[in-house]
Amino acid sequence: MIAKRGCVPEDERNFSPESLERLKTASGHVLYLINEGYDLKQACTFVGNHFLLSERQRLAIMRSVATRDQLEGRRKKRVPFAELAGQAVWIDGFNTVITLEVMLSDSILFSCMDGTVRDLAALRGTYRIIDVTESAVRAMLDCLEEAQVGEVHILLDKLPRVHSAAALSAGKTGMADDSSWRNSVRFHALSVPNGCSEHDFHGVLAAVCGKCTLSVSVASGVYRVVPPLWEHIRKLRAAWIC
Repeated sequence: MIAKRGCVPEDERNFSPESLERLKTASGHVLYLINEGYDLKQACTFVGNHFLLSERQRLAIMRSVATRDQLEGRRKKRVPFAELAGQAVWIDGFNTVITLEVMLSDSILFSCMDGTVRDLAALRGTYRIIDVTESAVRAMLDCLEEAQVGEVHILLDKLPRVHSAAALSAGKTGMADDSSWRNSVRFHALSVPNGCSEHDFHGVLAAVCGKCTLSVSVASGVYRVVPPLWEHIRKLRAAWIC
């Protein structure tokens, strides 16, 4: 299936150079409010109404900013790729692959305050394999192999509408080349009780990932391994934050 992941026609207008300048100012207002204890969603609604922002512009701000305490907590957990050699790495499979699919589709991405790269794709329950899926899996594995990680554990869910089996197949296809290192890659299917929704699964995944004492942004690592792709990332920060 040929598709442009994470893109809508209004993005060119919503994230034009002129719009980004307005979003930088708006994100500064949101950042002030959340550092004063206000709820992020409520702050984005209040500031978004004032600046007449679209839903995707508000979502971009929500995914890009973080409080001082959040930044400090994430900074303490963050590990440079250079220090991953020989270590076991657990990966949120779908969110990582989707972000890389967005990158390969040349859609909107954001370099966030906490050093991660995030997209605006909203695919809960609607995920389908597209033409760049295999390339996204390959990019992820190539990045991890270059970092010489010891083991790779990729977490996927078992909800039928997300097509885990298809994604798993694409992952194995992306590993089809001769590489003894790739024998250390393991896929794990996370399941939730019958009747639960995609939201419940993300809660299960968050509980698993929350046990990790260290973290690394795989998507950011891929962008730095492939320098030209870094140019596609839009930076959404108030001027005094950079």
